Amino acid sequence: MRPPLIPLSDTLKSAIEKGVVVTHSARQAYELKYSWTHSKVQSGTRAFQSPEIYSFDEWLQRTYEQLVSTASPDSQRFLITHATLQLAFQLCTPVSEYEKYAFAATRAWRTYVEWNLHRVGPELETTENGRLFRAWVKQFQKFQKKHEVVTLPELPALISRAVTDKQWCPKAVTFLGLEDVSPARQELINQLRAFGCDINELQPILLEVKRHHTMKFESASRERSTLVTWVRAQLSKHGEHYRIGVIVPDLGSGGPRLRSQFEASFYDCYSADRVVNIGLGFPLRDTRLCKDVIQFLDWTTRDLGYEEILQLGRSPYLTNLAIPETFSDSFPERMYYREYVIRIKDEDTSPVLKSILTNCSGNKRTLNDWINCAITILDLAGWRLCEDEETKRAQAAFMLLFNELTKLSTLLGTIAWNRAVALIRSSLRAQTLTVDIRNTPVQVLSREEASGLVFDALWITGTSEEAWPPKVDLNPMIPIAVQRKAHVPRVTQGQVLNWAKRVSGNWARMAPNVVFSYVDDEQDNADFYLESSRLLVQHRNIEVATLLKHPELTSRDHPWGTQPKEYLLRQYSPERGTKLPPETTWIRSSTIRDQSRCPFRAWAIHRLNLPDRISPHRLPNVVDRGTDVHELTEKLLATAKNRTEISQLGSKEIAAAVDRVLKRRRRRLPARFIERERERLTKLAHRWIEFEANREEFSVMALEKKFTTTIAGLDLSLRVDRVDSTEDLSCLIIDYKTGTATPNSWLPPRLNEPQMPIYSVAVPDADGLAYQKIPANGRITMTGFASALDGNKKLKSVPDVLGTDFSSAKATWKSLLEETVEEYKNGEARVDPIDVKSVCKNCHLMGLCRQFTDITFELETPVPDNVE
Repeated sequence: MRPPLIPLSDTLKSAIEKGVVVTHSARQAYELKYSWTHSKVQSGTRAFQSPEIYSFDEWLQRTYEQLVSTASPDSQRFLITHATLQLAFQLCTPVSEYEKYAFAATRAWRTYVEWNLHRVGPELETTENGRLFRAWVKQFQKFQKKHEVVTLPELPALISRAVTDKQWCPKAVTFLGLEDVSPARQELINQLRAFGCDINELQPILLEVKRHHTMKFESASRERSTLVTWVRAQLSKHGEHYRIGVIVPDLGSGGPRLRSQFEASFYDCYSADRVVNIGLGFPLRDTRLCKDVIQFLDWTTRDLGYEEILQLGRSPYLTNLAIPETFSDSFPERMYYREYVIRIKDEDTSPVLKSILTNCSGNKRTLNDWINCAITILDLAGWRLCEDEETKRAQAAFMLLFNELTKLSTLLGTIAWNRAVALIRSSLRAQTLTVDIRNTPVQVLSREEASGLVFDALWITGTSEEAWPPKVDLNPMIPIAVQRKAHVPRVTQGQVLNWAKRVSGNWARMAPNVVFSYVDDEQDNADFYLESSRLLVQHRNIEVATLLKHPELTSRDHPWGTQPKEYLLRQYSPERGTKLPPETTWIRSSTIRDQSRCPFRAWAIHRLNLPDRISPHRLPNVVDRGTDVHELTEKLLATAKNRTEISQLGSKEIAAAVDRVLKRRRRRLPARFIERERERLTKLAHRWIEFEANREEFSVMALEKKFTTTIAGLDLSLRVDRVDSTEDLSCLIIDYKTGTATPNSWLPPRLNEPQMPIYSVAVPDADGLAYQKIPANGRITMTGFASALDGNKKLKSVPDVLGTDFSSAKATWKSLLEETVEEYKNGEARVDPIDVKSVCKNCHLMGLCRQFTDITFELETPVPDNVE
């Protein structure tokens, strides 16, 4: 256990043993309980009663619960707090368009009640915001009267009346570290004292004042890097029980960045949570569980995009949804959950999906009913299947949130499911996931949270003359004059200055070693020079070299970005993965292609299962239009099997073929677009027939014919677009291409496009290979290699690099293909693209191989010829 952050004096020990201790903040209450537990454990006490230590807000709530249990007349109303109060204010907004300001109105309500602003009456209406807030208050008070509810800010006055009526009064209460106490709370303390309660008011024990250090940084990233390196140095020197505090102006923005820096610097720790704790927990909305659950509940109310749905499919908390790794092109770009359920026909999955749909459908219900439905839905989706500790804590936080929301059920009446989901989502703002910080040496806190704590070393950020003292934080819903008249704290610059002076003095007494830091983003600007706050002038400015033994570690703002030294650096770049499992007996042609073009790409896609997923799309892309051309030629060749029959195809046959190609698109595309596609394909069919009619005499022997072969011991199945016979060739394999393609891609030493060489191995009688290039516009051509030349010189003899004739070329290709497959079987995975521009430019794996560092892209990339 780490040493406590609040020292236990004899007076404080006596106060805890005698009665209730009420602290200024929840953090103080937590640390004081920890101090008490630590002292008992250190003294060898095995069993002891839990002390009654609460924050002021928690004490008010517990006191009200006691009054409820004793049936006090002042406790007959339902208590709403925190997120529930904000939702109640949303329900009472005088104008619906102002609902988004409910958070500000909720803050203003606390000031209005606890600082007795109801006594100023009409003065609230001197500004437009004041009039809005006054109307809002009237609406909310009607809401309170109708539903018999009470809010946390009203409890001090309510409990004061209970004390006056002698319905409740504790024997002893000690208040620790109270600051800026509101009149309502001070009146409660006075009433308790007047009616015989033993009241003590204590302040935390701090250290003696001494001179510390200030530091200036050129950037926030450099400040974070130095801070975390300093923390690591302190822990290395003093051990894990050294108490280190970090105070940031705003935990919401500063906390996550600091956490990332800690994760990078403490890379050798199992988890950064063992080193650093931020606040009393991190927001529940930032957990993976919360993001996935809210996204899924949203999906039941609105449509999601393809990638969003696939992301849900990868969630470990929603495994029962059985979302596939990819969808077919028949799926729409965006989809409602209901539509997904209709499309999934799996007998095992479908009942679960339908049950989820039933639970979130139907007429309006109470919020309590919808919450039960939400829990049932999440159980059906499989959110309880993960049993790690963090997930269990997140699930527990969700259940607390659900329990809090059910309190609103009687206030809302019946609502729709989408409204219930919106309430769940908006309630997450105030929900945190608590973590065990008893053994965590580093504590990152806000300025308010750090009050009254003591550390061995402390770092405080945001202390420039521009940022400290902070600006006046006025509530926009209440006129400034009213806030000043009611003596609301920190609403004038003078009040803020006095508060900052007090806090600055306390900071200097919170640790024997304190560093005050700030960032000067404009230090290169000669007209603007930022210095440390004048409230810290007594402290000495130092440089990084004075603070750290190895200041060069922070020179690149990141621990992994330090200047490498030859004797410290060992390059780790494995070029081989594990071998292909012996039970694998087959391979795809695409695998051979990827292995030949770049071994790492083949390893990542086919061994690690990292394919480039193509989103479903409404309008056809280049691949779809290439498929249309294949289908069109197949339909036209269904009855025309030679040059003469093809030349006799007329408009009727063309129209029928085009209609069959476009049939599957009619449901998803506008009629106007279908008509344009029909015109395009019809023109293309006429050009293609003209090309085929001008060829030498040929016969079509096969269309889309399947072949099988074995390469290096692995079976391979493939489908050949077309096989022709001519006067000179008995088996000419033709492959349609709508984009750029050249037979040069079949040449050694590495095959850029091994598909056609694979065909030559799979089809034993093959004596010619040809690309028939059918561009969207322009001339149709055919190029390739064959054992005999044709009259139109469309096919050429094989080049010398492949051998003396077509048979020797086939042998060369077979040898190259076997070498490539053997490499794949042996786990060859080096980053070695055959051509950086063609292979890497559109590759989705750049974040893994980092090959983009060697690519110089052209500013304007020309569109390749003959690409649709």
